[in-house]
Amino acid sequence: MLDLSTIGMRRLFDAEWVWMDPEPSRRIVKQPERWGKVESVTDLEHWQAAWRENDPVLTSPVFLPTLLDDPSIIILAAWHGTSIVAGCILHRDSFNVAGLSNLFANEASRDRCLAAAVDQAIAFAEGSMLVGYDRGEDLMRMHACGFRSAGPLCVWV
Repeated sequence: MLDLSTIGMRRLFDAEWVWMDPEPSRRIVKQPERWGKVESVTDLEHWQAAWRENDPVLTSPVFLPTLLDDPSIIILAAWHGTSIVAGCILHRDSFNVAGLSNLFANEASRDRCLAAAVDQAIAFAEGSMLVGYDRGEDLMRMHACGFRSAGPLCVWV
């Protein structure tokens, strides 16, 4: 593995790359949340607040409103009533690959919401392979949803 500490970087975390072939026959299980695309700046602000709930250190916007205008990116949210309780980001490229990232949900519904996010990603991917990365318990959840590990990932800052 490449050691970037010699150029002043520090290792942030280790994870695994994951991938999955789309399963168009996968059944979407009925759930209490309503999943949909984030389309307004206000909804994006609410999405970011829910996403960063587990990391209060982040204070400035990470995802800018210009993302809402990019047809290759979809920001999905799961609403329970008027509150966003889960979400993810999908990016489909022109090489039949769709990246699934920034998954979040509260711990009580995390397994169910992750499975629902994968179902939503499959629908958006339109036959593209799904890719992403994860670690720890979330990596096990990705495996339970049908993802396979492709190799190690080391993130440096």
